[in-house]
Amino acid sequence: MQANAFTLDGFYDTILIRYAGEIGIKSYRVRRRLLERLASNIENQLERKHVQGCKVIATHARFFIEFTDATDVFAMHEFLQQIPGILSFSYCITFGLDIEELCNHVSGLGDHLLRQGSTFAARVTREGTHPFSSHDIAVRVGDHVASHFEHLGLKVNLDEPDTTFFIEIRDDVVSLYHEKFPGLGGMPRDVSSPVFGCVGLQERSWDTCSQVFKRGANLHVILLREILPSEEKVFQGKNAGVVNFLNQDVDLVDHIFRLLDYQESNIAPVHFVPLTKNLWSFIASIPLPRHSDVFTAYLQLLVPNLINVSIREKNIRDSRQATEYIAAVSDYNAAGHVAPAGLRWLRAINDAVDAMLPRGQAGLPILFPRVGEGLSRGGNSGVITGDFVPACETGTFLEFIKDKPSRDQLLAIIAPLVEQRSLVFFDLIEHGFVSRER
Repeated sequence: MQANAFTLDGFYDTILIRYAGEIGIKSYRVRRRLLERLASNIENQLERKHVQGCKVIATHARFFIEFTDATDVFAMHEFLQQIPGILSFSYCITFGLDIEELCNHVSGLGDHLLRQGSTFAARVTREGTHPFSSHDIAVRVGDHVASHFEHLGLKVNLDEPDTTFFIEIRDDVVSLYHEKFPGLGGMPRDVSSPVFGCVGLQERSWDTCSQVFKRGANLHVILLREILPSEEKVFQGKNAGVVNFLNQDVDLVDHIFRLLDYQESNIAPVHFVPLTKNLWSFIASIPLPRHSDVFTAYLQLLVPNLINVSIREKNIRDSRQATEYIAAVSDYNAAGHVAPAGLRWLRAINDAVDAMLPRGQAGLPILFPRVGEGLSRGGNSGVITGDFVPACETGTFLEFIKDKPSRDQLLAIIAPLVEQRSLVFFDLIEHGFVSRER
């Protein structure tokens, strides 16, 4: 569809944005904070997509984007469908409350939409104090359309009209449009404590972490990446070398951008953990396939917990306020099995991870974005406990990590990799990794 089709060849010059109804039921303070987040996200998208000549206007019930260049409509249309918290949006024209002017604009809109013998309806919503009702306006507009376009032989159809004239009157401002486009819904990204999510080892990890954003969670990404022996020297120097190395992978940059595009800040932190050859050689000796589902599920829990412990200890040493991570993201089916067996395998992995943390350090709860629910450690015991007979691959690994010597062997390999991690940042405006001091 061409941009002119959205704007009706320039008839529309504004986008009306409706936020998700769940926001409206929050308390005043929470609602205000969420709407500020949503407005900030919209403005950041305009900056990231290099859209010029736009103005974002916030009211108590709607957001509006006024635009002057229809060539940027495609970019706006795309990101408005993906921002958490937006219920729907419409291209419209807005003007001061005047019934004659409203009828004139309805005539202009009808010139674009109405055809011989077609049907129409007028839908009016109103907020504020006025000397007329919504029904009065609907009747007035309907009579005007029938009279002005008498030569087309139009008929009113309130159930399934070919064309609908939507009219929103809020105090002394009128918005006129004919179409609604769905948004992503959900909640705007909030300022809540962050959660860790690992990506990079399996394709589905990107989609799993993207689900976190829809519910407004504050996701901090951990990038797990297998590196060759010849590449290991890159990670022994400063972050600038790591940044250059990562930016050379065009597919990775694109994946990261698409994942982080709808988070609030234009610069997002990424913890990069390189996985070296000695780790995979050790896994093969168990024996276990190097890209085993169960081992990936294990890494997706162990690495975030080790990073969390490292951050806590550093903040204590430096007398800084600790960042409170509240969960680690996992795929509901990461162990390659369906519930309840899949959750039982994950619980076994989770217990092994707990046992590998320093004494007195609590592990992170698990978040399952794919099923829309969290699983706290020790909770839902009726689902994730019980006897089961593991499949061969899964059973091999779970038997291996039951013993402390085996866990210590793995920890001796993985812990140094976590300590050697690089904290880099992804610039969503420049579309690439950048180096910045902690």
